[in-house]
Amino acid sequence: MLRDDTPRPATGPGWNDGGAAVDRRVRLAALLLAALLVGVVGWLTTRPAAVPWVSPGNLQPLATLRAELDGDPRNAAATIGGGLLRLAPLGVLLPLLGRELGGSRWLSLARAVFATGVIALLLEVVRSAVPSRVSDVDQVLLAAAGAGVLHLLTYGALRARLLPGARPANDRDGPGPAGGRGGPGGPGRGFGAAAAVADEGTIHRLPTAVHPSPRGRALRRSGVRVSPGTDAVGGPFSLR
Repeated sequence: MLRDDTPRPATGPGWNDGGAAVDRRVRLAALLLAALLVGVVGWLTTRPAAVPWVSPGNLQPLATLRAELDGDPRNAAATIGGGLLRLAPLGVLLPLLGRELGGSRWLSLARAVFATGVIALLLEVVRSAVPSRVSDVDQVLLAAAGAGVLHLLTYGALRARLLPGARPANDRDGPGPAGGRGGPGGPGRGFGAAAAVADEGTIHRLPTAVHPSPRGRALRRSGVRVSPGTDAVGGPFSLR
């Protein structure tokens, strides 16, 4: 029986080919759109408003939302919907800035929500400096929630569209493309320890032709047991 021990590239589920990445032009377009969105939202929310009276700012989470829900439902819908949609496109644009959409689904979600929350917080800080505007911590929460919801709805489609050949590299038990765990040179062998152990009497196929030496043929005719590595030129054979 012949066993071919030539390493083959891994193609099973859970493997990452290491070459898929978001196109650079897509990343540049996402950066420009994200900057444009933040600029427009910042300009709209920090303009001075011509109002006779301004309510005090809110630094208590969910206080504004509870007050809106206790009042007119239409005003509550407008406030909550506007807060959710204000920076929601960042849930799509921020993952596009990374070469692999920010990593796995949940890692990318955490990054997008955190970055959107920081941007919304900075806008609220700038807004508090405008005389006719006040800051509201609930607007930060709504902006981060809106980006997270849109991210969850679009991440799968984005990955299938922009990274069609990529697979998550989270298989801790499997080797990478070159035979190591998680990539070339990693610990472990390409086909596991079981594939490296040959049954008794198995001859491994060698890359070059191997011919028994005259001494080995003579010893075999005489019935003498020859130890491995002494009866062939170019590879370890055992004649029994």
